[in-house]
Amino acid sequence: MEDAIDSYFDLFRDIRDDPEYASSRSWDLENINHDAQFSSDHSVRQYAIKLFGLIGAKVRPQEVGKYLLAIENTGDEAFEYELTMAHIRVSTPPCSQRAIEIMRTSAWFKTWDKRFRFDVRNIFRAIAESKSELFLEFLHEKAEQEEYEGALFNSYQEILNAIKAIGSNKSEQTVLSIIETCKDFNVSNQLILTLGVVGGSESIAKLREVIFSHDMNSDNSIYFCWHPVAFASCSLGRLKDLESVDKMVELWHNGYKSPLLARAFSLLNYEKAIPILIEGTGDRSIDIVVGSLRALGDIGGDEAKNHLLYLENKGITHHIKCLNPEMPSRDYELNVIPRAALILALNEVGEYNGRRDHLERAKRTVPLYLYEH
Repeated sequence: MEDAIDSYFDLFRDIRDDPEYASSRSWDLENINHDAQFSSDHSVRQYAIKLFGLIGAKVRPQEVGKYLLAIENTGDEAFEYELTMAHIRVSTPPCSQRAIEIMRTSAWFKTWDKRFRFDVRNIFRAIAESKSELFLEFLHEKAEQEEYEGALFNSYQEILNAIKAIGSNKSEQTVLSIIETCKDFNVSNQLILTLGVVGGSESIAKLREVIFSHDMNSDNSIYFCWHPVAFASCSLGRLKDLESVDKMVELWHNGYKSPLLARAFSLLNYEKAIPILIEGTGDRSIDIVVGSLRALGDIGGDEAKNHLLYLENKGITHHIKCLNPEMPSRDYELNVIPRAALILALNEVGEYNGRRDHLERAKRTVPLYLYEH
């Protein structure tokens, strides 16, 4: 049995290292099915089912799906998990329905909302990768649950990420209805971002209401970076709503700056925002510097490119320090993160001539939360 387990581990490694491995070789499905159905070793059965899912996600999904549908559920938590993941990866209509049935009836999945679980996270991520609308009704049911405090927010965010990945306007009404009753600040912001992917005219009207009703005197601009208005602006940018852009510029000019606002300008490809984005590259907030650099790289053009090259020659850290002498010199965020963001922006406009490994390191250095929207 150890040889069989080692063999499966080798296959999983090959599939992980080469995304095309599963589709480039021939598979003995009957042999895999024998392990999945009849092996006396519980681990071998689970690994065979996992391999079925990885194969079916790439090739012969109908054939692989028939084998999976014939496997009887044992009720064991680990076994159910692998069986559910395999069905989601194959994503034929019968396999998708079977996965949903398991998730609705299994004891361990029913309690997913009582604590954060990595296996549940993986399931929602697999649904996101499938991009299958067959899971939408199930996702909507889960999203309508009101428990999302503390660690549960992580699981709730995975549900919304799956809805965004599928990207169907069938989700618009569900998200709009949840926003109306949601009292959690973080969840509301994620719902607003989701509207930017699944929304239509009704969502645009709702998002405009958020940014146009903002009282310039109600909030200190220093806390604006992650304000709902910033999230709404980003979603309006994704929905290509140019009618809102003047309000976004007004917000920026009044000190309400945010990397999400900069992202809105880049999503709209709004070249008139380049001067204020250039100003943003010298801000004392590193988040705003990074957001402005990213937007300049995305929008491009001679004015943006020339400023990025100027920062490369002068030194981005020196530029920020000159404009903000009160900032500490020995600060990781100041000395490392803007430089990494500048490398990525230069690469976007075709002006990065450095080493490839430095580019890859820059991608890892810039905080993910500044590049995930």
